[in-house]
Amino acid sequence: MPLKLTKEEVKKLGLRPMGKKHLIHVWLETLEKGGILYITRAEFTWKNRTPNVFIKKIEESGAKKFTISESLNRMGWVVERVK
Repeated sequence: MPLKLTKEEVKKLGLRPMGKKHLIHVWLETLEKGGILYITRAEFTWKNRTPNVFIKKIEESGAKKFTISESLNRMGWVVERVK
């Protein structure tokens, strides 16, 4: 249920701007060369999509290259930054 707050309560609570990028997209952008990231299906819940959606955008916009593989138990993906 929404709550009405006073200005003092908001100051105590603290605010930060809303981000527009998916958390996994940010992780991939900040991944160092040689870094490996395991992304579970619980973390990436887009129906009929994989983290490859973000990887392609990042590769097109810069000099970063990734490899992506699905885990054997099909519970997630392993992403490695190769360049």
